Amino acid sequence: MQATNVIFLRKAKMELIAVSIYFLFWLFGFLFLYRIPSCNGELGARGGYPPISVIIPARNEERSLPSLLSSLHNQTLKPDEIIVVDDNSEDATAEVADKGGAKVIHAKALPEGWHGKAWACWTGAKEAQGEILVFLASVQPDGLLRSGVHTWRKKASFLFSLITK
Repeated sequence: MQATNVIFLRKAKMELIAVSIYFLFWLFGFLFLYRIPSCNGELGARGGYPPISVIIPARNEERSLPSLLSSLHNQTLKPDEIIVVDDNSEDATAEVADKGGAKVIHAKALPEGWHGKAWACWTGAKEAQGEILVFLASVQPDGLLRSGVHTWRKKASFLFSLITK
């Protein structure tokens, strides 16, 4: 009889510990999720954001660049500079970028061990003046810059990345 009481007390103690741990995890989760910042700045307002540079590595992108550049110019949070790194294009990529209001940089010869897009991104990053660097390769929806920069501004992340097809 006494052995069953001991077993019952041990089970009750283990259940109490399990419930306590569950409650602590729930409490910590609530406290951390409560601190996630919300993006509630006014649309179109600069809102104290630091300078933003958008870097676009481009090779033979004369057909897709106009819509991307137009989209960037129509963002509610406009970048301070748009840099297109022409990665030895065989079409009119550089001319289209220039007409679209972007600063055009021509990538130098690819160093050994580097790949094209990574080298173009590095080349653009070295020329960028912004405190925040955004790398794009396709048309992005409005508000992406605001969301990404807001995340960075609140120190929730030091790297914001979105990979698209």
